Amino acid sequence: MINHNPEDGNEKQQLLREEQVAQLADSLELAKTIEVQAKQLSEMIEAFAIKYERRLADVRRAAGQK
Repeated sequence: MINHNPEDGNEKQQLLREEQVAQLADSLELAKTIEVQAKQLSEMIEAFAIKYERRLADVRRAAGQK
């Protein structure tokens, strides 16, 4: 005889929900970390572009003086 205890099902569902919430929390933390890293990378790229433009202008000025 199979014993179908509804409480067992509820406990399993609750555990599953808790696992899903934990996974979602981990995913959210990862997304926040990625967002911060992407912003930092963007700032680094922007700074590099500014530096590159200045150097290019210096090279063009130097080439024009010769």
